[in-house]
Amino acid sequence: MRRYSLKILYLVGTVAVVAAVLYYGIQSRIPKVPVVVVERGPAERVLSIVGRVMPKQEVSVRAEQPGQVIELLKDENQHVTAGEVIARVAAEEEIATLSASRAEAIALAAELARANNQLTRTRELVQKGFVSTQNLDDVLSEVDALKARLDAARAAERQVAVRAEKFVIRSPIDGLVLARPVDVGQVVSTETGLFDIGSVELEVEAEADEYYADALQLGQSALINPAGSAETFNAVVSEISPRVDPTTGGRIVRLETEATADSLLPGRTINTSIIVEQLEDAVSVPRSAVQLQGGRFQALVVEQNRIHVVPVEIFDWPGPRVIITAGLQGKETVVASATSLAEGDEVHPLDSTPPTAP
Repeated sequence: MRRYSLKILYLVGTVAVVAAVLYYGIQSRIPKVPVVVVERGPAERVLSIVGRVMPKQEVSVRAEQPGQVIELLKDENQHVTAGEVIARVAAEEEIATLSASRAEAIALAAELARANNQLTRTRELVQKGFVSTQNLDDVLSEVDALKARLDAARAAERQVAVRAEKFVIRSPIDGLVLARPVDVGQVVSTETGLFDIGSVELEVEAEADEYYADALQLGQSALINPAGSAETFNAVVSEISPRVDPTTGGRIVRLETEATADSLLPGRTINTSIIVEQLEDAVSVPRSAVQLQGGRFQALVVEQNRIHVVPVEIFDWPGPRVIITAGLQGKETVVASATSLAEGDEVHPLDSTPPTAP
């Protein structure tokens, strides 16, 4: 009898183990899917486009006179200020002439000082009757002649200095050196670009499809995000091109931003989200939660761990989220990323997925 009871217990245990294995085997085949809880509330219609950082002003700096580059004081990615000397081109002749002109002006100034002293003494002697007024007139004539020669020498010096200054290259703006395609020792012409300098103030330039660009307006707010970075900056639509590019069907859009060249390098790719419209009461879901099947949009709603395919109507607008205009009321749990799941399929919702606000 005892042996019989042991057999029964063994049989029951075996059945339980097999049942458990079968159960967990079946459970393991049930797909686990991330879900989001749809809620009704404020939503934004956002136009997402990709742009690029551009300086608000970019200048190509060239030499005013041809010659050999003898000094480069700035390199790429260095800041410059307006009027700062950034390079020099050889100007031996002008420098020699300038030195000679300055020496001549200094010598004439010394002669004039001596003549003025002589004029003072001569006046005193005339007053005392020791010399004639003719002597005074001669000294006055000499002083006048020296003044004229000194004025001419200083004018010549200024002219030579102006010519010599043309061999000194200065930054025309405050900004950042974007490119410096020449090296010391290179002979350049007046057409050779020495530096490309961009202003510290930046803007984002992007192209919006003409179908969506009509909804854009000056002053609309936006968020910009450098590609590959989690950092974001505020921006404002500052310019919308009135022209449609016939080759791309797009319109150029420019945005002013709080970011500067210290935080964003010119040329960097930027993800741009322009807030086109703010809605007080709407239902929205991630774009990935809606799929197009047979020409109609649908969402996969999870009820009691079963999939229910719900046809939906959306406001089709490029962006990370879409606005549902019909089909969902705002209290459903939907699959976050639409898959090949079908009506009635059993799923394991991933409860760890936090609800996503509309």
